[in-house]
Amino acid sequence: MRKTIMFGTLIALLGTGALAQASDDTATEQKNSIEVSQPAAPAMRGEEHAHERRLESRGEHREARRGHRERHDEAHERHDERREHGRRHN
Repeated sequence: MRKTIMFGTLIALLGTGALAQASDDTATEQKNSIEVSQPAAPAMRGEEHAHERRLESRGEHREARRGHRERHDEAHERHDERREHGRRHN
């Protein structure tokens, strides 16, 4: 009796595994057929869009650094001017 239950469980597990693998293969085949049927342009546009966003972000970062550097330089100039005139500032 015990052997029969174990054998039945083993067959059920193998059947479930085979069924899961078969459904995975079907999903993969359907996905591949959809990818083939659609033009590659939307994917390329998505990559181009992401690339453009990265470039814009870099440009914004560069501008922010430039602005920070200008403010920093101006502050140093003000500090040097005050120092030359002998004024102390708090």
